[in-house]
Amino acid sequence: MRYLQYETTMPTYSILPDRPTAYQGPRGISVEPQSPITSMVLEVTVRLPRDIGPLLAILSMQAYLLVGGSPVWAGLANEGSAGLYVRSIPQVLALPEGQVDLATAALIVSEKWSDVVQGLRYRERIDAMAYHIQQMLHDQSLPADHRAIGLINQYLFRELGFYAVPHAKDANDLFLHSVLDRRRGYCLSLSILYLAIGERLGLPLYGVVVPGHFFVRYDDGNIRINIETTHNGGQATDQYYMVANHVPEGHGLYLKNLTKHQTLACLFNNLGVVYIDTGYLDLAIEALELGVRIVPDLAEIRANLANAYARKGLWDHALTQYNYACRLNPNDLKIRQSLASLYLSTDQPDLAIIHLRQSIELDPNAADSYVQLSMAYQQKGQYSAALEAARSGLERDPAYPGLYTQMGQVYLQQQDYQRAQEAFLKAAALAPQDPQPDLGLGVCYLKAGRLDLAASRFKKVLAVDKTNVAALVNLAHCYLANKEYANAIEQYTQALAIRPNDPSIHYNIGSVYARQAQWAQAAEWFRKALALDPTQGQAHHGLAVCLYNMGDYQGAWQHLQAAKNNGVEVPADLEQAISQKAGTTP
Repeated sequence: MRYLQYETTMPTYSILPDRPTAYQGPRGISVEPQSPITSMVLEVTVRLPRDIGPLLAILSMQAYLLVGGSPVWAGLANEGSAGLYVRSIPQVLALPEGQVDLATAALIVSEKWSDVVQGLRYRERIDAMAYHIQQMLHDQSLPADHRAIGLINQYLFRELGFYAVPHAKDANDLFLHSVLDRRRGYCLSLSILYLAIGERLGLPLYGVVVPGHFFVRYDDGNIRINIETTHNGGQATDQYYMVANHVPEGHGLYLKNLTKHQTLACLFNNLGVVYIDTGYLDLAIEALELGVRIVPDLAEIRANLANAYARKGLWDHALTQYNYACRLNPNDLKIRQSLASLYLSTDQPDLAIIHLRQSIELDPNAADSYVQLSMAYQQKGQYSAALEAARSGLERDPAYPGLYTQMGQVYLQQQDYQRAQEAFLKAAALAPQDPQPDLGLGVCYLKAGRLDLAASRFKKVLAVDKTNVAALVNLAHCYLANKEYANAIEQYTQALAIRPNDPSIHYNIGSVYARQAQWAQAAEWFRKALALDPTQGQAHHGLAVCLYNMGDYQGAWQHLQAAKNNGVEVPADLEQAISQKAGTTP
């Protein structure tokens, strides 16, 4: 991470619910009069507590058969499936499509996430739900076809009260066991429950993915119905999804009926997102690589895999996956922004500019694209173009604080501290909780020698984020300039605990000791800096001064030459003094 630079995050791509407005409402159903026995059984089942209801529902159904009622069912459609007996994801993926049981597979994932989950008990609850819907179909003399959809919707969303969360911010909303416990989920997790019930009823239901969303489709070859689990089973047309979710031309895997394996790949994608968000990057990569192997042509999975690689520092792998994702869905703004951000991180601003210009074509009002475009020009040293990009963004969104922050960064690099201060003040007024403007203002004050004001800004940042390395380092600079050496060492040391391999922090600690003529301690820290980065010219220069004062004139001369070779302008009097002591010619 660069100090004092606006950072755009690389977003993860969960298959999240959106809130469309063009859905038809859930279809109503007519309830036929129930026989006394059936009514008694259903009445008892409905009034049972939630935790024991499913088991007693099964017992009630068995009792119904024993008292002489006509048989309502001959068992669930998935009975005997090999997928009911697997115990690991590799075993699931080794099964032929017709033998996969989605509920079992999803609950294996739940068991891996939480040791206390017993998947078999949750599967029994799903079986009980399917039996209950079978009873409803029988009571209304309906076959298990598209007419079952209305009954499933009534049972899940009206009677049981399952509902969709607007955002997948809680990791637990991904997992099937949690959906059953809390009766809430988002598009993918609710759809997996819906599909699991459907496969037990023998319904031709399929998962369907579009950019950023997942839903269920009934398709028996003649009748095709899209089912929105985030809207109580309401319906929407393919055309609606094409517009609302920006489905790319050619579609690829989008809007097609997914196999069960492909549906599981979408689950692995979102599992990978959960692992990224919780910091388990190796597990995230494992889940996402598995998803890519199953579904190589889904942009979201590749983008998330790129994100995980980038966070691990595997830049080449990340670039490969982002570029692949971009080819699969060239209309995805976030993928292009993430790819551009990665190009900036790997010092490839020209390639970043290409994708950012395409991002702006996709959405001229996307302020982040203008911020990144300004950063790219700044990285190239084209400061006028950087400022112009930021101003173009402000024409679209004059209240976007990140654009003012970025302008401040450019002015800082131009050493125009007055204009930088004005830009950072505007950003701080618009986003008082954002530490970046305060960080920039602190640097402006530090450069102007207004140490108290600078220190107050850095302390304000640290009050919000005590691990902010830039604030720690710059606060230490203030103390060093004010000759508060002990305080400077303390702040640098805290920064070093967070970034132990940052050579500049080692160099700064050495500088504090050198200011106090503690040459041995200073030399030790300069050597540590050079061990991390042998090309750090200032560390060579500092070490040369230390060695000269310690009487090692040959060593001082060698490091002074290394400093010159790495771009440091060496004072002539210093070079002359060391040369004379070392017996060398300047």
